[in-house]
Amino acid sequence: MLCPRGTTRKNKRRFGRIAYFWTVILKIFTLRRRYLVVTVDGKALNYRAVEVAIFNCGILANVLYPKGPDIRIDDGHLESGS
Repeated sequence: MLCPRGTTRKNKRRFGRIAYFWTVILKIFTLRRRYLVVTVDGKALNYRAVEVAIFNCGILANVLYPKGPDIRIDDGHLESGS
């Protein structure tokens, strides 16, 4: 079950499990994008993002990032995408 920080005891008693979802929604709207520079094979890529995910397994990458059909665990390459 979700247990995000910031859910107060008062809200948990008052609203039950819904209090956790409310906290998640509030946190989503307060996320700030940051400027990131990711260097892959000597090539710098600039992004404005909330998070960066690096995969070396095509199965997981295809589930979470479906634009990566050429991602393979055994090719020795780190693919990049936006």
